Amino acid sequence: MRGALWSIRLLLLVVVSGIVLSPLAVSGAASSPQPVGWNHDPSALTLPSSPIYPGVIVYRDIRMSLADHSFERAELLLGFSNDDAAAISTMARRQEYVVAAAHGSAYLDTFSRSVAWLLVASERGNNVSYLLSRLKNDHMAQQSALGEAAELLPEWSSVGLASIRVQAVAILLDATQTLEDGDAARSYKRALVAMHPELSNLLQEAQHGDQLVDPSLSALIIPDTGPVEDSSADQTSEVEILSDPPSLAALHAEQNPVLPGDTISITAMLGSGESEDLRYSWWCSRGRLVADSTHATWTAPDIDGVCEINLTVTDARGRRDIRGVEIWVLDDLEGSVDGDSPSDQEEPATEQPIRPVYPEILSLTATADHKFLNQNLGGGYAILVSREAELRCEVVDAAGLTFEWIVEGDCEITGSGHTVMMKAPARSGYFTVTVTVSNSDGEQDSHSLTFYASTCTICF
Repeated sequence: MRGALWSIRLLLLVVVSGIVLSPLAVSGAASSPQPVGWNHDPSALTLPSSPIYPGVIVYRDIRMSLADHSFERAELLLGFSNDDAAAISTMARRQEYVVAAAHGSAYLDTFSRSVAWLLVASERGNNVSYLLSRLKNDHMAQQSALGEAAELLPEWSSVGLASIRVQAVAILLDATQTLEDGDAARSYKRALVAMHPELSNLLQEAQHGDQLVDPSLSALIIPDTGPVEDSSADQTSEVEILSDPPSLAALHAEQNPVLPGDTISITAMLGSGESEDLRYSWWCSRGRLVADSTHATWTAPDIDGVCEINLTVTDARGRRDIRGVEIWVLDDLEGSVDGDSPSDQEEPATEQPIRPVYPEILSLTATADHKFLNQNLGGGYAILVSREAELRCEVVDAAGLTFEWIVEGDCEITGSGHTVMMKAPARSGYFTVTVTVSNSDGEQDSHSLTFYASTCTICF
């Protein structure tokens, strides 16, 4: 059955290739993707308005299924996005306004997938400098084709195309900053605006919340990479997918209580879950801590009191477990026997001061049970207007800490503590949510999240 299916797919590939790559399909087209320009004029046979366009989609799917490497997939998708931009321009000239406007989302999806596979190729150690340069060059020409279409489309459809153009710019600038640096992204933006002055106004409108799409909070979805092309790279197995999350069974101190300045060993014992490819993050409220994997050496401070030591274990999928231990620092250990905690003994004659937990924020995240919330590469979020999301501030220990949530914008915050609900404003624009965590000593730690409320439902 599978052999027959592949035979049918290969036959369709040959037939559709003959249509797509024929001289009738693309004027002056070669077998390899060419940059989009004013001379890139696809025929009516390959336009989305054509009745045989489903064959073009089949052709693309087959080409993608035959591409084994992330670099090759990025290059293929770049060629397809060139074709999509040219098709939009051609259909606008043919006054096929509805189909031209609707095809903007297909172009953006293809272009963003090309950028995403480029990032995957870079993460796998490929030199992507050539393809990134070609991507920038082709995107210049794509903007030319889309700009021509925007001038021809009626106002009701040109607004949507403008938002597509802005979001494509944002995706490419995000990738350029990731693969090169911020200066390279700003340099390319200046060159892009110099060639297409109309983009300057569109980007400024988006920055001030008047545009449907925020250029700095565009969501770039990294594709499912599947099997990697490098035989030496790690491959995801069924066992890894079904593995348990990391678990810490115990965190044991060599001695408790201790004298000021004493040095002791701290040992972590793992529970269920995979023990390989784990990240260990140690933290102590006071004293000096030197750690390596599941073992740490801690030197007590010179001041009496209770010190807290915590270990966070995180696996490759971001799942984590946290465990802590409290160690007493006392000038006189006579009241303690064999390391028992002073809580099991009579209280010392003089009550020892207990220092509150330091309010360190480990993470501040936003989640939702709907699809209208996306996180961009820079850490910000885009959310559909009037939609809700849960904000969670993760700390080592919330006991004795106060959480203050401050909003800059029109969004609403309900609830208190380390987890609250946020409702986005009813109109588009930027807003920021800041949480400040404090303890009784007045020590504080603050984190912020930047959001963009969007009215564009197709952008999620």
